[in-house]
Amino acid sequence: MDRAYAGILGSLVFAAMIARGIAVSQDPVVILRNALIGLVVFAFVGWMLGLMAAKTVDESVRNRFQRRLAELAEDDPADSPTP
Repeated sequence: MDRAYAGILGSLVFAAMIARGIAVSQDPVVILRNALIGLVVFAFVGWMLGLMAAKTVDESVRNRFQRRLAELAEDDPADSPTP
């Protein structure tokens, strides 16, 4: 998830910076430099956001799984005393 977020966010900013540079008639070298800087910065931001999202999803799934196992353990008829 982290690499996907980094790739998407970095590419999106790269394209936006190129479009912005063309729109304001900047020098191509300046456009490319700014786009590459934006790509690196926002790829890092996307990577961090992806790590946080993955951790959140993992913890949520783990908690739901453990809660369900606890419910099943309480309802297990093998644990109840036989009359």
